[in-house]
Amino acid sequence: MSGHSDEIRFDLRMRPAADDRFEVLLRLYRDGLFASETSIAVLKEGKAKLILRMADYQLAQQGYRQFLSEMPAVLQFDAVAA
Repeated sequence: MSGHSDEIRFDLRMRPAADDRFEVLLRLYRDGLFASETSIAVLKEGKAKLILRMADYQLAQQGYRQFLSEMPAVLQFDAVAA
């Protein structure tokens, strides 16, 4: 074995979906490069933001904050051009 270990990081994001709902996403990055994206849920905006806040809080409480991106999860939105 080479002894190389990959650096894995993740983002929790949300982006607009159909019918005034938002999709909550888990994005994984390997060695700084985008690796995958998984849709966790499609909810109303308020509930989607609540999930992101709760996840951010729980991960920080359990000592995983260093694996999250530097931007708070509730601020990570994929914008749609108006």
